Amino acid sequence: MIAIELLRLLTEQMDLRSFIQLVLTRIQEYLTCEAVGIRLREGDDFPYFKTQGFPAEFVEMENSLCARDLSGQLLCDEIGNPLLECMCGNILCGRFDPQLPFFTPAGSFWCNNTTRLLATTTEEERQTKTRNRCNSEGYESVALIPLRSNEQTFGLLQLNDRRPDIFTREKVEFIESLASLLSMGLAIKQLNERIAGRERFLRLVIDNDPNCIFVKDLNGRYLLANRALAELYQVDVRHLEGHTDLEMTVDIPSLQLDTEIYRRDDREVIETQQIKRIPIEPFTGKNGETRWLSTVKIPLEFDQRGDCVLGVAVDVTEAQKVLAAKEESERRYRTIFENAADAIYIVSKTGCILDANRLACERLGYTKQEMTSLTLAQIDTPEFYQDVPAHMQELEQTGATFFETVHRAKDGRLFSIELSARHIDYYGEIAILSIARDITERKNREQSLRLAREELEKRVEERTRELYQTNLQLLREIDKQKRIERSLRFREDHFKRTFDQSPIGAAIVSLEFRFVRVNEEFCRITGYQEIELLSMGFPEITHPDDLEQDVRYCRQLAAGEIDHYQMEKRYIAKDGNVVWVRLSVRLMRDAQGDPLYFLPMVQDIDNRKQMEKELAEKQRSLVENNYLLEQKNTALHELMQQVKDEKERTEKQIRQHLEQFVFPLIQRLKTEDRLPSTPTLELLEDNLHNLAKTLPQDKQNQLRSLSRREIEICNMIRGGLATKEIAGILSISPRSVDTHRNKIRKKLGLTGKTINLESYLTNI
Repeated sequence: MIAIELLRLLTEQMDLRSFIQLVLTRIQEYLTCEAVGIRLREGDDFPYFKTQGFPAEFVEMENSLCARDLSGQLLCDEIGNPLLECMCGNILCGRFDPQLPFFTPAGSFWCNNTTRLLATTTEEERQTKTRNRCNSEGYESVALIPLRSNEQTFGLLQLNDRRPDIFTREKVEFIESLASLLSMGLAIKQLNERIAGRERFLRLVIDNDPNCIFVKDLNGRYLLANRALAELYQVDVRHLEGHTDLEMTVDIPSLQLDTEIYRRDDREVIETQQIKRIPIEPFTGKNGETRWLSTVKIPLEFDQRGDCVLGVAVDVTEAQKVLAAKEESERRYRTIFENAADAIYIVSKTGCILDANRLACERLGYTKQEMTSLTLAQIDTPEFYQDVPAHMQELEQTGATFFETVHRAKDGRLFSIELSARHIDYYGEIAILSIARDITERKNREQSLRLAREELEKRVEERTRELYQTNLQLLREIDKQKRIERSLRFREDHFKRTFDQSPIGAAIVSLEFRFVRVNEEFCRITGYQEIELLSMGFPEITHPDDLEQDVRYCRQLAAGEIDHYQMEKRYIAKDGNVVWVRLSVRLMRDAQGDPLYFLPMVQDIDNRKQMEKELAEKQRSLVENNYLLEQKNTALHELMQQVKDEKERTEKQIRQHLEQFVFPLIQRLKTEDRLPSTPTLELLEDNLHNLAKTLPQDKQNQLRSLSRREIEICNMIRGGLATKEIAGILSISPRSVDTHRNKIRKKLGLTGKTINLESYLTNI
C-alpha cells in the first residue's frame, strides 16, 4: 500500500519540501520507526533536508558530513573530492563490502544493535572512522538507504530507533524498493524544477532584452511577447499575449492604418517562408510619440500551433536622431569651415588639394574650382616644397606636424605662413587637414625682437658672470647641506643602533598607546617577544594601580602641558610576575611641532626594589634596636651616676678616715720607740697619700670627658653593632663613625692597637 501511496504522490503537483514531508510521514507510519530523515545533496555536502523524530541537537551536530581540518577547511581525497565522514558518507560514496552482514548488495547499511557492532568490528571493516553519534544518542537499530537513480546519487534515507532488532533483511530490501521509487520521484521533481527554471530564465532573458521580440500565428495573434513590446503598446505582457495588433490598437487611431501593414507583412513571411527585413517603420503610441523601428520577421513552426512568424524589432529612434544630428553637424561644420579666421586646406596624401575655405581662395587669388585643381607644389615656393616629404614622414609617425613655410599667390605675391597639419577621415578616406595662418607681420616683429634679443644677450652675459659667482656660493651651500644630510643619516643610523643595543629598555609608542617598535632589553624586561608586543599597547601590560597615572602623564605630554615625565611603575610580565621599572618618557614632534610618537626609556629596578624592601626591614629592625639601646643607655647613665655617687661617697669616707684616724695614728707611732723604724712609716704614709690622690681620677673621670654622641656610639659598640649598622641608625656616614671611634680611644687612653675597644667598654 505504501508503494502505491508513493506512486500517487509522484503524480501530484507539489513542491519538493512538501513531497518529502509526506513521504517521510508515510514511511514512519508504515514502519513504526522512531526517527526518519532524508539527506539531499547541497553542493559538496549532504545535509538533512527533512527529519522527523530526531532531537534538534542531534540534527545540528550531524547535519554536515564533510570532514574538515583544524582551520575549518574541507579535506579532499587524492582526486579532489570532499571526504564524507561516518557511515552516511560510506553509503553516499559507495564505500561498502556486500560480503559483510551489515551491508546489502544494493549498497545499504542496516544494524539492529549498534553497540554490539562497534564492539565486534574494526574501522577497516566499517570502511571508515565513524563518529558513533547514533549509538551515543541511544539508537540501536539504524538503516541507511541510498537514494540513487541512473547512477546519480541524490542523498540517503535514514531510519533510527532506540529499540534493537526492528529490521529484517526483507524489510530492508522493501525499504530499498521504496527508496528506488523515491529516487525516481526526486529525479522527476528536480527535472521539472530545472525545466521551470529554464522557462523562467528564458522569460527573464527576453523580458530584459531591449529589443521587441514577439511570435504571431497565422491570424496575427500574439503567442509570445516581451516586456519591450508591451511597453510600446503601454500594456502588460499578459494583456498583449493572445490578442492581435488590431485588438490592441482599438483606442490608438494613429496605428489603425499601420496594423494592416503589419498584418500583410506577417502573412507574406508565413506564405513565402522567407525572412523579411523592414529597415525603418514608424510606431505611434497612445501618447502621440512616434518611435522608429527596424524589424526582422522570420518564419518558424512554433509548438503544435502551425506556421508562425518570429519578429525582432529594434528601436532605432535614437539612431534616427543621430542621423539628423549628423546632418545638422555637417551644416554647422561647413559654416565654420567657410568662415574660419585662418586659411584651411584639405589635401590628399598625394598632395592634391581636395577642398579649401573662402579665406584660402581669397588669399591666393584663386576660385574654389581653380583651387581644387591645384597641388601643393603649385602654391609652395621651391625652397620650402623640398621639405614637404620630411613633414609628411613626421605626420605619418606622430599623426600631426607643425612648421613654417612660404606660399605664392596667383599674382606672384609671397607671404609667410604657419601651418599645422593632422590626419582626418574625409568621406571614408584618409586626408590631411592643414590650417595656414598668415605670420608675415609676426615675422617682422620677430626681426625686431631678434635685435632686441642680441642686446639682451649682452646683458645676460654680464649677468651670467655675476650669477657664476653666486652659483659658486650656492654650490658651497649645497655641499654643506649634503654634509648635514650625511650627518643626519649617520645620526639616524646611530639612533637605530643605540635604540636596538641600548642596555635599558626602549620603545616607540604611537599616540594611540600602541607599541610601534621595541628593543631586546624591553622584551627581556616584559618577557614578551617583539612580534607579541607590536600587537599590543602599553596599557595591556601595565599594572592596574599604575595605569591611570601613566595615561594621565601621556595626555599631558600630548597636550604640551609637560615636556617629559619620570615615574616608577610596574609591568605585568608574560609569566604573570610583577616587574618594577623606572620609566622616563618624552614626546617626539615633527618640524612643525605636531606630536609624532612617545619615546619611553625603561630601566629594570626590580632588584633595587627588592633591596629597598630588605633595607626597609633592616631599617625598621635597627630603629627598634636603637630604641632599645636608647633605653639601655638611659639606664646605664643612671647606673653610672649611682656608681659615681657611691664611689665619691666611698672615696670621701676613705679620705676622711685616713685624715682623721690613719695619719694621726702614724704620727703617734713615729714618736714611740717600740714601733718599726721611721723610714718604714714614712714610706707607708707616702703610699697612703698617693692612694688618696688617685682615687678621684679613676676611669670614671675618663668617661666624663666623652660627649653625648660618643657615649651613644660606646653603648652601640658594647651592644655588638658594626660601624655600618651604627651609621645607619644615626643617619651618618661610616667615616664619621670611624672618626668618633678614634676620638673615644684617644680620650680613654687606648693608644695601642692591641686593646679591643668593644672588649674594653664591656669590662668598664
